[in-house]
Amino acid sequence: MLVLGLVWATGVIVLAGPVVLRNVLIFGKISPFYEFSSNYSMLWEIVREHGRIFVRELSTSELIASWVVNRGVLATGLVVVIASLLVCFYRMSFAQIRDLIKEQRYLILFISYVFANLAAVILVRAVYWMSGNLAGEAQRYFVQIYWTTWLCIALLVTSFFRINRPIYNLAKGALIIVFAMIALLQARLYNYQISLPVRDTGVSFEIGQDAAKLLATEVTDQQIVLSPRAYLLRIYLDINARKLTPRSQCDFQPCFTREDLQRSGQSGVLWGLVIDKYSLVRATAGEYGDLIRGLVTSPQDYPEFERLQINGPAMVFKYIGGTRMTSNSSP
Repeated sequence: MLVLGLVWATGVIVLAGPVVLRNVLIFGKISPFYEFSSNYSMLWEIVREHGRIFVRELSTSELIASWVVNRGVLATGLVVVIASLLVCFYRMSFAQIRDLIKEQRYLILFISYVFANLAAVILVRAVYWMSGNLAGEAQRYFVQIYWTTWLCIALLVTSFFRINRPIYNLAKGALIIVFAMIALLQARLYNYQISLPVRDTGVSFEIGQDAAKLLATEVTDQQIVLSPRAYLLRIYLDINARKLTPRSQCDFQPCFTREDLQRSGQSGVLWGLVIDKYSLVRATAGEYGDLIRGLVTSPQDYPEFERLQINGPAMVFKYIGGTRMTSNSSP
């Protein structure tokens, strides 16, 4: 058991070690994760909410999840589990218990993995806000922790009923049927998800054809364009585009001030800014700082930039020069 634990820990260190080392050297912390604070204050509330989400994801049923987190059902389940363990271990010696643990070491490893995952998510949820879907949409049913939990349940049930052969065979048959039904349900959900139309994230949808043609024609190789989703301009238009940093990342990446933009515009390096369709709402809300929010909501206050009247979902601003101003210079 100890050897298995060491092998697992070694694998984690080999895979996660370089990432952790990079985060510590660059950001000064193991994880530079930025998110809102937790909306729960009591540990029991966190455990109960995560238990409800976990069971809902595992069973694909909100009704079953509500039953499990019910205080009465939860207390009854704990009593049954404790009573079953006491019955199993009552007449066993220490040597027999030790042999049983050795025999069921893989089951214990599975259970430890499940509880370690639960504890880690509960700990994160106690500090940060997390959504009700822990791994996206329908693909969340394929997260390995749920299949591991089902394997634990299967191993526990078969181990418990192994002493009675007829019940053991019946339990195996029931588990096979349940696994087949769950696999069919998850496969149907996954097929439904992949059959949905994929949202276009190209320049035609996010920026517009007219804006794309203008940028491809006017922006020279010696100029740059700033955009929240600069990769679209680089990939589709081969433009030297740079990302506008969100306010939440200003501690780790440079956030531009108004003076920075004016200075780069006067030097001829900055062509302008492109706020794509997806980023407009976030920019209006101030996620990219007061400078970008002001530019989007009140472009008349920034005479050094001209908003080009182009048909399309994006807002395109070209640097044309103007009076150097020091107000609204915060990122």
